[in-house]
Amino acid sequence: MKGITKQVLSKDCWWPPGYRPKHHKIVMADLNKITDSIVDAVDQANRRIISLKPTLVKDTPHYQYALGNKKPYEEYLAKCKHITWARAAISEEHLELQFMFDKFDKILNSDDAYLDSPYEDRYIIVNGRGQIIDGLHRSVSLLVSGIEKAPVALV
Repeated sequence: MKGITKQVLSKDCWWPPGYRPKHHKIVMADLNKITDSIVDAVDQANRRIISLKPTLVKDTPHYQYALGNKKPYEEYLAKCKHITWARAAISEEHLELQFMFDKFDKILNSDDAYLDSPYEDRYIIVNGRGQIIDGLHRSVSLLVSGIEKAPVALV
């Protein structure tokens, strides 16, 4: 992702599966100041999250991966496997780490602009506390491309 769309911004916002659409407004956000809830501790035996840690985007393992330091992201994904991804509940238990790397690399290496058609409503979704609900990978991609401010759906 190398830029932000030049098209007129959509007023609509796509919500990922499992989320109920909420009232939102489109605002410009400083991506350096938003956080994501990064999994801090897990109970692998019971496949559940024990704790989350609010983390600035530039301090995430995802951002390290985008900079070329792949180990923190690999360790993070290994910790979360079968809990936040590759889950039987969503028929994805068979997925491997390489799938996640390839999926993220596709975003990082895309020449498409953020919010270009057909993804004009795929906003980074942020709550009123500045925490990402959806869009960490897109936020990372924009930041590593030198884009610090972007339109987001604020709920």
